[in-house]
Amino acid sequence: MDELRKLFMAGIAAVKPQRLISECLSRNSKTLRVNSIQESHSCEMILPDKGVHLFGFGKAASEMMQATIEIIGNENIASGIALVPKQEEELFNYHNWENITTFFGAKGNLPDEDSLKGSQKALKMIEGLDSDDLLLVLISGGGSALFEIPVDGISLNEEVEIVNQLSKSGATIAEINTVRKRLSKVKGGGLARMCKGKIIALIISDVIGDHLDVIASGTTVCNKDSSNAAFDVLSKHNIDVSEEIMNILQQPVCRDEAFEHVFNFLVGSNWHLLTSIRSEAVKGNNLVFILSRGIKGEARSVGKAMMRMMIDLVKVETTCKFEFAEDLGIVLEDDLDLSASFTCTLNRLCRISMVSQKRFIILVGGETTVSVSGSGKGGRCQELALSFLVEVARNMKADPELFKKFKATFLAAGTDGIDGPTDAAGAIVSCDLARHVPFEEAEKSLDNNDSYKFFTGLDSGKYHIKTGPTGTNVMDLLILLIDPIHSDYSCH
Repeated sequence: MDELRKLFMAGIAAVKPQRLISECLSRNSKTLRVNSIQESHSCEMILPDKGVHLFGFGKAASEMMQATIEIIGNENIASGIALVPKQEEELFNYHNWENITTFFGAKGNLPDEDSLKGSQKALKMIEGLDSDDLLLVLISGGGSALFEIPVDGISLNEEVEIVNQLSKSGATIAEINTVRKRLSKVKGGGLARMCKGKIIALIISDVIGDHLDVIASGTTVCNKDSSNAAFDVLSKHNIDVSEEIMNILQQPVCRDEAFEHVFNFLVGSNWHLLTSIRSEAVKGNNLVFILSRGIKGEARSVGKAMMRMMIDLVKVETTCKFEFAEDLGIVLEDDLDLSASFTCTLNRLCRISMVSQKRFIILVGGETTVSVSGSGKGGRCQELALSFLVEVARNMKADPELFKKFKATFLAAGTDGIDGPTDAAGAIVSCDLARHVPFEEAEKSLDNNDSYKFFTGLDSGKYHIKTGPTGTNVMDLLILLIDPIHSDYSCH
């Protein structure tokens, strides 16, 4: 278990803003250069004599701001505002910033009066810029909650209630942000629309597909959603809204804005995390495969599917029966929404693992959802890990001999260090744990969406992953380690 924890922390270190910003942003005297991780996208811009204006918001805002200031220099900062999560206030230690005002808000990852106050100050700064000004915008996951000013006709509380309902119904972040963009003055290109100066946006992705119009609800990107998109999301999840909000949602979307004064750069993503962990894991003489960087779906279902994938892999290599390979393909395609073509690669690597007695590590990135039906407390990663554990325990009862042929450990954690409304990033479980876990209690906790309480009470919280706020956010990480302990295989 310690090894997977170390791999997780190595991945976090690789996607820290300090590292990501330094790899994409540089300054040579008065010339600022930016490179994107996407293709050969880059730009150069002369620093204005009157200085650069900075605006950062999101879970990585403080560290992105610090890294940017170190490159540009305090002497070249004309003004700046940072909107930082409330959870980081006690840990905040960037007191050497000049001309930068920091606001803490969005407690519980939802807009509140504190975040609104900071957003209004930021908007005042942005609207006051002239055409010869340069604004650097530092955007990261969690920005939708920190930077928000509702459109006229809706209160902040009304918007928060809609977001809460969507979240509990299992809506994806893309769906939630589709609605947010229509209810906001600053989202869906609102920031870019209100700024006369040139904008360089450095963006760390926390969404599947790295779509810039979805990350933090696309403040610097033109809204390409259809006019009915937000209404369709609400209808899909059976969310009722007032007539005033319906009128807002039915207004046409302006999708032909060129935003020629805006330069958006993706500087970090889940792929950075996965490839860094792969490089670290290979050093330990492990076989490593990145299965997906965009896993989605119900956390409970994904946890169960990951367990089924593991079982089918082991069965193929220990029974030589092809039907289990077919079962694996079905799990990949139907349950994980991945290509069944991965079956051959997974089987080949698992076979090598068992013949060579090397451990096989499968890495997965993405973001699942939870449709809340219970009254418990938890987060998507803890629920996913608990689901995996319950299914291992269930299958261990049905086929105890199979589990004598391998060991397995499974980690599910959020890279921001915050899984749902808890102080945990996620949890780590194993086949050994499944042998003595209180099965009925685990199953009941899963049904009640009470994964946090379950892991807190299990061996004094030993299986929780607690990092505190990490200062970055590139979605979630799943690590499955399969360790063969039986070497007498005949189907090779």
